[in-house]
Amino acid sequence: MLTMTGEAGGDLEKAATSMMKDLMSAASSAGTAVPGGQFNGPMVGPVAQGQSRVPTGPVAAALAQYLSERQKKLAFMARRLGDSDSGATQ
Repeated sequence: MLTMTGEAGGDLEKAATSMMKDLMSAASSAGTAVPGGQFNGPMVGPVAQGQSRVPTGPVAAALAQYLSERQKKLAFMARRLGDSDSGATQ
């Protein structure tokens, strides 16, 4: 049973990593609200760590906010899974 729990934790980590990559890709592909994507003004919206500082449109900003909230829940799930596994082992 503990082995299955550990495997599920690994699957959760893989799914979270994949989701983050997909959301970052979607955000970078979403473009801006400016016709033709020709934006020369100041930086708008959040910038993912490690990404270039290019203009961010409303879709990318919404995805960044969603990801920020989802990361908190995923971190809690991982912590809870580890604690539960440790408790069951003891």
